[in-house]
Amino acid sequence: MKKTLNMLMALGLVAVLTACGGNSGTNSDENQTTPTEATETTTGTNTTNFVFENRTNAELDTFYITNTVTIIGITEAITVKTNNGTLIVNGVDTDVAEYSVNAGDTVAVRVRSSGSYSTTITTRVQAQGLEDFFAITTKADTPTPPVVTPISTPTISMANQTVNDDGGGFANPVGTPIVTGVNAGAVYSLTANPYGANLTINSSTGAMTWQGDLFSDTTETIGVKVLNTDGGTDTTTFSLTVIDNG
Repeated sequence: MKKTLNMLMALGLVAVLTACGGNSGTNSDENQTTPTEATETTTGTNTTNFVFENRTNAELDTFYITNTVTIIGITEAITVKTNNGTLIVNGVDTDVAEYSVNAGDTVAVRVRSSGSYSTTITTRVQAQGLEDFFAITTKADTPTPPVVTPISTPTISMANQTVNDDGGGFANPVGTPIVTGVNAGAVYSLTANPYGANLTINSSTGAMTWQGDLFSDTTETIGVKVLNTDGGTDTTTFSLTVIDNG
């Protein structure tokens, strides 16, 4: 610090920071080829330091303008230069990296952020015997949430059925449920079946078959379920009456 002050006294140059906090850039898509200008401004005062503020969480591939420094305490023109970007003198972009300034002139730097996430670009600014380094770091990448495929909503219904047992000697069709929204590979099953092994269902088609011998006419409630491959499911119930005729 003492060395810097001695240098300032020897050169007769004092830098006054008249606007702290850089201008914030307009958001830019990472694939955009023409960066956009920063417009938001904050102000403050510092009477001793030749300092340009760092910026974090910057948008990708976007131009940013630093805080402004006022040059005072000199009697003749001096050169200000930067190794990156362009100099803004008295609010006007010079479009060059080296420029001659006089007492009372204001200086800022216009720099472009990286086109990659979490990347820092460091810039050096010099004014005769003074120099400062500032950095612009782009924001971290935000992973895109995976696309969630909605679960299907199949429907299943079944009218009440009647079947003859025929003494258990024959396999008699009971019927097939009516379904909608069912995809290839859907699975059918019985969720309630008081008849046990006498009543079966084809897991691929839902077709049901009776083969058994009862000793009296019987009616029971049967439950049927369809399950799609993506997890969508539906159930229904119907009454199955078995006529004992053999």
